[in-house]
Amino acid sequence: MVGLTRPKKLAAPAILAGALLLLALSPVGAGRPRDADEEIWWALEQLGAQPLGACLEGQFLVPAPDGWETAVRVLPASLLPAARPAAAAGKGEKRLFWQEEGGATLNLAWHPLRGPDDWQTAWRATIGQTPVSPPAQGEWGVVVARLHQPGRGRPAALAAVATPWPGEGYFYRIYVGRLAGTGTGPHLERKARRLMALLGARARESVSQGDWVNLCGYGARLGPDRRTLAGTAVNVQVVLRARAGENGTLVYVGLPLLPCPY
Repeated sequence: MVGLTRPKKLAAPAILAGALLLLALSPVGAGRPRDADEEIWWALEQLGAQPLGACLEGQFLVPAPDGWETAVRVLPASLLPAARPAAAAGKGEKRLFWQEEGGATLNLAWHPLRGPDDWQTAWRATIGQTPVSPPAQGEWGVVVARLHQPGRGRPAALAAVATPWPGEGYFYRIYVGRLAGTGTGPHLERKARRLMALLGARARESVSQGDWVNLCGYGARLGPDRRTLAGTAVNVQVVLRARAGENGTLVYVGLPLLPCPY
């Protein structure tokens, strides 16, 4: 009996050693990435999409003029420290533009609010909640910051280090890839739902129209930022838009949403 039990005792360590050897020989990055930006790029590449670029867009409700002046002083230094002002959108206009050698660009714009209606619209758009009463006095406005990065941009990493300033609002993260070939209707929706599954999210709202499909959903591992859409909490939006003239399909991933139509 001793001769029969000894090989069984050796089997478990041998299997464990083999598993550890296979793990050691696996290529770096073969497993699921943990970095928030790499998680999105990993999912896009699993879908077969080529990374094109990324965008970090901030929309913040701030008092004027301090809010705008603080944004101009703080945001370029924290989001694009190596960049220099490249141009202004016009004399007297509150629009500024920075550019970095690697191709990254930063645009800042100021949209003043005039009256309670503007305040309520801006609060609902930037905060995503029922608006509070407007301040009794003083001018307010919305600062919109758009940072574009070519290739495998890192908007999550940049949002984490961006120095805040007084105000209320959101940072939106947008990732863009390109699929070879085009499709319509069910084909695009299958691709979009597969991408949602790769992101660990479940689609809750969907719209499909010809060569365009739009899915919104929720995934616990995609972070705490969320918006309410038609009474449903969502934190990711996926859009696929086929471009027949280019024989390709653009894929957009927005967290918690895409801030403008794509």
